[in-house]
Amino acid sequence: MNKKKILFLGLSAFSQAGGIEKVNKSWLRSLTIINQENPEFKIKAAILLDDKPDKKYIEKFHFKGFKGRKLLFSIYSILSGFWADTLILSHIHLAPVAWMIMLLKPKTKLILHAHGIEVWGNLNAVQQKVIQASTQILAVSHFTKQQLVNKHQVDENKIAVFPNALDPYFKIPKILDKPNYLLARYQIKPIQKVLLTLARLSFTEQYKGYDKIIQLLPELIKTNQNVVYLIAGKADEKEIIRLKQLVNQYKVNKYVKFLGFIQEDELIAHYQLADVYVMPSEGEGFGITFIEASACGVPVLAGNSDGSRDAVISGQTGLLCDPKKPKEILKTIVDLLNFNQKTIEIQNSTINNYGFKNYAQKIKILLH
Repeated sequence: MNKKKILFLGLSAFSQAGGIEKVNKSWLRSLTIINQENPEFKIKAAILLDDKPDKKYIEKFHFKGFKGRKLLFSIYSILSGFWADTLILSHIHLAPVAWMIMLLKPKTKLILHAHGIEVWGNLNAVQQKVIQASTQILAVSHFTKQQLVNKHQVDENKIAVFPNALDPYFKIPKILDKPNYLLARYQIKPIQKVLLTLARLSFTEQYKGYDKIIQLLPELIKTNQNVVYLIAGKADEKEIIRLKQLVNQYKVNKYVKFLGFIQEDELIAHYQLADVYVMPSEGEGFGITFIEASACGVPVLAGNSDGSRDAVISGQTGLLCDPKKPKEILKTIVDLLNFNQKTIEIQNSTINNYGFKNYAQKIKILLH
């Protein structure tokens, strides 16, 4: 029996928190399942920034972490490239290693994962070569696919739109009520409508749109909406200062609460706290928080000019709007506060379209 030998290369999966890390964990779990169900599949994963794996996703003997040691990672990956038939490159920043493998073993099947902004702009010569040498590119959204075609002249026939999925261990809630303990913690009255954004708050990446929501709160309040806006996520100091100045400027101090980083074990409860998840982003590769929120039965507001479009089933799990038009954002918030989809319908649509089981099956088909 011929073995199918698969090498997965990634930046991080377990040592950092973020959307790409969640995608990598879903890949590692999918590869593990494939290996368990199909003896002819052999897998190795090399992750640059990690140390140890989470055994829920991948066993230690399939995994090698390098704690940021680039030279050792490169040597191990290139040597493993001689062993592998298929190379899965989970980030274009690892292009030099992939290119060396392709030079030494040109017949290797190369699958590149394209998440978003990292492939939207200018790429260096090696990154360009890896993109052109890829057997297949998996773009997490139609927007990213179009950027690859327009900016890097990639043959669109070798780009598959491959939307992200819920983490295999994301505990989809059965009870879709607001957690009383969080209402008490944040001093939110049951009659108040809660808007929520969960994102990294970075002064150098001001594209998520949470500042626009702050600016729109006075107008929203005028429509007799009894709202509170929760902004969650790790923030750098300059950005939190900027946002607090904005809150003071628009005199909405009593309507905005900064929650800071949310621990994993309280993530779902915070989504359940929301009536609407709002993130009118202009630079989202996909937006896993959209599908996490809607998996908890919460309708989502997303921008219509980036990869967010592939994370929302408009009219079923939420609504899209032009993130550059404040009046349109405001109207969409009001529409979602009166959304006609039931929470269970929002949840079911999300699971059917973004569930891990379907994602793993797509990976299995891709690798056969």
